Amino acid sequence: MTMGVSSNEHHDDILKRINNIEMKIMNEQSDRHTELSFLKKELESTKISLTDKVNLQASRISALEFILQQKETECKRKRTKDLTPIGFYAYMSTYNYNPGQNSKLIFDNVIFNGNGSYDSAEGTFTAKTRGVYIFSYSVVASANSDIPTEIVKNGVVIGSTFTNSYYGYTSTSSTTVVVYMEQNESCFIRTSSTAAVTGNIYSTTLGRTSFSGWLLQVAY
Repeated sequence: MTMGVSSNEHHDDILKRINNIEMKIMNEQSDRHTELSFLKKELESTKISLTDKVNLQASRISALEFILQQKETECKRKRTKDLTPIGFYAYMSTYNYNPGQNSKLIFDNVIFNGNGSYDSAEGTFTAKTRGVYIFSYSVVASANSDIPTEIVKNGVVIGSTFTNSYYGYTSTSSTTVVVYMEQNESCFIRTSSTAAVTGNIYSTTLGRTSFSGWLLQVAY
């Protein structure tokens, strides 16, 4: 009877050990599964994070490329603008009879007008670019004439000439000025606003009453 009990106990002990081992194996498998699931989630999260970062960098690169393209276009436009000659030359096509005092001179025959800054209908140059400009004009007076003239920038006289011709001869006077002009400031020639003006202004193939100007230096 005692031998039977011992045998049963021994058998139960073996089963218990087997069960314990199986439980440990199952627990370890469960832990491994949990750990594997966690690692998979971490990996997926990392992949998503990396994808977001790559997309963000791609967006930044695209934005920088767009800005660079705009800058290149702007520089190209500026270079093209800088290459456009700024200057003009025009003269009177006919006599100006008895212009009188404070009369704007119209140089209607335009030989060159680089960027369209000179208005031949008004006789006025308007600066489209700010900078230092050179202006020059010549006046031919017919015989027995006194023609004092002025070059005016934005209502201010910046230069003048006096053409006096007597004894049956014509005479010519000219002057050149260097002046700074802001964008949209204007410049023109007129007879004197204070001195007496008598006689006529002459302009033929033998002598032209003319007006010219050009940009010497751009001011950025």
